[in-house]
Amino acid sequence: MPPIRTDRTAPGDPPDRPDHDRPDHEGDPVLTMKPNCECCDCDLDPSGTDARICSFECTWCSSCADHLGGTCPNCGGALVQRPARDASLLEAFPASPERAPASHGCS
Repeated sequence: MPPIRTDRTAPGDPPDRPDHDRPDHEGDPVLTMKPNCECCDCDLDPSGTDARICSFECTWCSSCADHLGGTCPNCGGALVQRPARDASLLEAFPASPERAPASHGCS
């Protein structure tokens, strides 16, 4: 069995270069951060904690996600809390301005 890495470096990085010293992440994929619930169309703050997403980033507010039983009606995947994007990062990494279409009714 290979040894467990404890140096917290990225694969290919020299062992003395910790993650926090890596160059910026420009070009790395980031979450889309859709601005609304696909069910009730309410606004979702990208720096807030009310949004729920599946692995395809279908986006729901917590109330609609609860009503849906925590399961995405589009793909059947689990709906989990979307990570909040720190407000200080929104200028460099803005949320999507495109509203998701309301694809399912929650009533």
